[in-house]
Amino acid sequence: MRISLYVNNLLCRVSKFSEEDVSNGILYDLDKNLITENSKKLEIWKQHFSDLAKDTTGDSCDPSKCQALLSDDSDYFPECDYSISWADITAALNDTPNNKAPGADGVPSEIWKLVMAEKLPTSDLAKIIFKIIKMMYDSGNIPKSMTTSVVVPVPMKGDMKDPNNYRGISLIPTLIKLLAKIVSTKLAAIDKKYNILDKEQAGFSNF
Repeated sequence: MRISLYVNNLLCRVSKFSEEDVSNGILYDLDKNLITENSKKLEIWKQHFSDLAKDTTGDSCDPSKCQALLSDDSDYFPECDYSISWADITAALNDTPNNKAPGADGVPSEIWKLVMAEKLPTSDLAKIIFKIIKMMYDSGNIPKSMTTSVVVPVPMKGDMKDPNNYRGISLIPTLIKLLAKIVSTKLAAIDKKYNILDKEQAGFSNF
C-alpha cells in the first residue's frame, strides 16, 4: 500500500473511545455513592476534570492581563517572524520519541517520522506534513479537529474508587505536538541569542 494512501486512511479515521475505555472499575460520586454504570462514570470524570481546570480567578478571560505584553514598548525579535523550514520539521521529528500514545485522531508519531530522511519534502506524506505545519504556524490558526485532546485518568495511590486519586493526562494530536516542539526550539534559540531570561529563570530556558 502506498504511504500516501496509508496516511490518508489514518487521517480520515476518528478514534472511537468507548465507555469501557474510561474506567472498568467502580467509582464514587460526590456523595460517596458507588457508581457502576459506565455512562454515569463518564459524567463523574467529566465533572472531576472540569472542576480541576476551572479558572477561579477569571484571569484567563481578562484581556487587560495581556495588555502589557502587547504594548508598543515591547522588545521586537525578528526571528519570531521567520517561517518554518523543512529542516525545522525533520529536526523536531528526529527528537520525537516513539511508542507514545496518540491523540483523538489515533495517528502515532511514527507515521510522521517516515519522512525524516528526506532532504526536501518530496513524498506525498512529506508534502502534507510541510503544508499543514507551515499553514498553522504562519496563520496562527489551528483546525478545530486538532485542538481536541483526550483526557485519560492515570491511577496514583490510595482508593481507586476515588477520582481524586487519579491524575489526568491530555493526549493531543501528534501533529500538534510536533508543531509545539518546533515553536519551543525556536523560542529557545531566540532566548539564547538575546539572553532574554535571567539565570533565576533557568527552569524556563530548557524548553
